[in-house]
Amino acid sequence: MAKFNSETVAIKEQYLSAGDKEASTAIVIRQKLATQKDEINQTIREYPRPITACDEQFNLLLEKRVSITQEIIRLERIIGQVASENNSSDEVDSEQLKAFVASSAFLPHQ
Repeated sequence: MAKFNSETVAIKEQYLSAGDKEASTAIVIRQKLATQKDEINQTIREYPRPITACDEQFNLLLEKRVSITQEIIRLERIIGQVASENNSSDEVDSEQLKAFVASSAFLPHQ
Protein backbone atom coordinates (compact mmCIF):
# COMPACT_ATOMS: atom_id res chain seq x y z
CA MET A 1 0.00 0.00 0.00
CA ALA A 2 1.20 3.50 -0.79
CA LYS A 3 2.41 5.67 2.08
CA PHE A 4 0.75 9.05 2.38
CA ASN A 5 1.10 11.91 4.80
CA SER A 6 -1.05 12.03 7.91
CA GLU A 7 -3.35 14.72 6.46
CA THR A 8 -4.29 12.47 3.52
CA VAL A 9 -4.84 9.50 5.80
CA ALA A 10 -6.97 11.60 8.15
CA ILE A 11 -9.08 12.89 5.27
CA LYS A 12 -9.57 9.36 3.95
CA GLU A 13 -10.59 8.03 7.34
CA GLN A 14 -12.93 10.95 7.96
CA TYR A 15 -14.77 11.06 4.63
CA LEU A 16 -14.68 7.58 3.15
CA SER A 17 -16.26 4.40 4.39
CA ALA A 18 -14.32 1.17 4.62
CA GLY A 19 -13.52 -0.45 1.29
CA ASP A 20 -10.59 -0.96 -1.01
CA LYS A 21 -7.87 1.25 0.47
CA GLU A 22 -6.13 2.13 -2.82
CA ALA A 23 -9.41 3.14 -4.47
CA SER A 24 -10.34 5.21 -1.42
CA THR A 25 -6.92 6.84 -1.43
CA ALA A 26 -7.22 7.62 -5.15
CA ILE A 27 -10.56 9.30 -4.47
CA VAL A 28 -9.06 11.36 -1.64
CA ILE A 29 -6.13 12.40 -3.83
CA ARG A 30 -8.52 13.46 -6.57
CA GLN A 31 -10.60 15.46 -4.07
CA LYS A 32 -7.45 17.13 -2.74
CA LEU A 33 -6.35 18.10 -6.28
CA ALA A 34 -9.83 19.37 -7.11
CA THR A 35 -9.83 21.51 -3.96
CA GLN A 36 -6.48 23.00 -4.92
CA LYS A 37 -7.81 23.69 -8.43
CA ASP A 38 -10.86 25.44 -6.93
CA GLU A 39 -8.57 27.60 -4.79
CA ILE A 40 -6.49 28.54 -7.85
CA ASN A 41 -9.65 29.41 -9.79
CA GLN A 42 -10.89 31.56 -6.89
CA THR A 43 -7.55 33.38 -6.71
CA ILE A 44 -7.71 34.04 -10.46
CA ARG A 45 -11.30 35.34 -10.17
CA GLU A 46 -10.32 37.73 -7.36
CA TYR A 47 -7.07 38.84 -8.97
CA PRO A 48 -6.92 42.50 -10.05
CA ARG A 49 -7.14 42.96 -13.80
CA PRO A 50 -3.64 42.43 -15.20
CA ILE A 51 -1.98 44.19 -18.06
CA THR A 52 -2.17 41.52 -20.74
CA ALA A 53 0.91 39.23 -20.76
CA CYS A 54 2.74 41.56 -18.37
CA ASP A 55 1.65 40.21 -15.01
CA GLU A 56 4.00 37.37 -14.19
CA GLN A 57 2.16 36.17 -11.07
CA PHE A 58 -1.17 36.01 -12.91
CA ASN A 59 0.40 34.09 -15.79
CA LEU A 60 1.88 31.63 -13.29
CA LEU A 61 -1.57 31.10 -11.77
CA LEU A 62 -2.95 30.33 -15.22
CA GLU A 63 -0.14 27.83 -15.84
CA LYS A 64 -0.73 26.24 -12.43
CA ARG A 65 -4.43 25.85 -13.22
CA VAL A 66 -3.60 24.04 -16.47
CA SER A 67 -1.06 21.81 -14.69
CA ILE A 68 -3.40 20.76 -11.89
CA THR A 69 -6.15 20.03 -14.41
CA GLN A 70 -3.70 17.74 -16.24
CA GLU A 71 -2.88 16.01 -12.93
CA ILE A 72 -6.56 15.34 -12.27
CA ILE A 73 -6.99 13.93 -15.77
CA ARG A 74 -3.92 11.72 -15.31
CA LEU A 75 -5.30 10.34 -12.02
CA GLU A 76 -8.72 9.78 -13.57
CA ARG A 77 -7.06 7.81 -16.38
CA ILE A 78 -5.36 5.56 -13.81
CA ILE A 79 -8.67 5.01 -12.05
CA GLY A 80 -10.52 4.52 -15.33
CA GLN A 81 -7.92 2.11 -16.70
CA VAL A 82 -8.24 -0.09 -13.66
CA ALA A 83 -12.03 0.10 -13.78
CA SER A 84 -12.15 -0.96 -17.42
CA GLU A 85 -9.68 -3.81 -16.86
CA ASN A 86 -11.49 -5.15 -13.79
CA ASN A 87 -15.04 -3.99 -14.48
CA SER A 88 -14.81 -2.38 -11.06
CA SER A 89 -13.57 0.99 -9.84
CA ASP A 90 -12.90 -0.52 -6.41
CA GLU A 91 -9.41 -1.75 -7.27
CA VAL A 92 -6.57 0.67 -7.89
CA ASP A 93 -3.00 -0.56 -8.30
CA SER A 94 -1.00 0.75 -5.33
CA GLU A 95 2.17 0.93 -7.46
CA GLN A 96 0.44 3.18 -9.99
CA LEU A 97 -0.84 5.31 -7.14
CA LYS A 98 2.63 5.55 -5.58
CA ALA A 99 4.08 6.57 -8.94
CA PHE A 100 1.39 9.19 -9.38
CA VAL A 101 1.95 10.70 -5.93
CA ALA A 102 5.74 10.67 -6.40
CA SER A 103 5.50 12.50 -9.71
CA SER A 104 2.80 15.02 -8.78
CA ALA A 105 3.88 18.59 -8.22
CA PHE A 106 0.74 19.19 -6.16
CA LEU A 107 1.06 16.44 -3.56
CA PRO A 108 3.56 16.15 -0.73
CA HIS A 109 6.32 13.62 -1.38
CA GLN A 110 7.74 11.40 1.33
